[in-house]
Amino acid sequence: MIAAAGVLRDSPAAFFVKPSPETGKQTIEPESSVCRLLNGRIILSQNQTSPCTAELQLQLIFELCPDFPMKRIFLTLAVLANVTMLASLLMGLQIGDPMTLGGRDPDVNHRIGNHILIGLFALTSVTMVHALLFTYFMGTGRWIEETSAAYGLSPKLYVASRKLKYGILPGIMFTFLMALGTGCCGAIADPATAVSLSAYTGFSDSLLHFSMAIATWCVNLLVNFTQYFRIAGNSAIVEAVLGEVRRIRLERGLPVDGLG
Repeated sequence: MIAAAGVLRDSPAAFFVKPSPETGKQTIEPESSVCRLLNGRIILSQNQTSPCTAELQLQLIFELCPDFPMKRIFLTLAVLANVTMLASLLMGLQIGDPMTLGGRDPDVNHRIGNHILIGLFALTSVTMVHALLFTYFMGTGRWIEETSAAYGLSPKLYVASRKLKYGILPGIMFTFLMALGTGCCGAIADPATAVSLSAYTGFSDSLLHFSMAIATWCVNLLVNFTQYFRIAGNSAIVEAVLGEVRRIRLERGLPVDGLG
């Protein structure tokens, strides 16, 4: 299915695109099973015979790009995730000696439990922020690719967007692996665990866990900082595509509702 928003909003009828025999321009006529209006969007059925060509159908896809403030959403979620990581780190520092009273001190065990829960929540939050970001780049990249093909735009816009998308992958993978490693070091730092890395690293397991937590938090902050500017760059590319689409549609006498 190909959907186009911003055309003939709030209209209850169904429409189809048909070239005018007098002027040669495209007109939208009602009462057709070829195209139907669903929630204010024109839905073109590809499995039905249509009087409009594939080129004319593609001309309707001019508002598929997500219209939401991604920079603000990402910044809010990234700040929350980093605050959660910092809270988990500080809670770990306040645990004290886990072997107090032979490891049966209820206060210490309570702090350990809270630290583990907040740590798992921090790991989940960081992963979700990076997953959301990559999904955003996948969605906008696909939109830029299809819109550029439909309107014959320069492939440089799509290439630039793809470069931004793949540029965030190393940071995402490295941060995730570090966060996962921090959790593993935390499990090893538990005195009840039979495994120990102190003989290989020369540091205590608790110090290794703390060092990994500090390093992961700093790396995640740096990666989020660079990701924010990549989002800004991708937004500029989207605006450039929308500007070109608006110019082309105005030249062809087509509607530009929703293009600003």
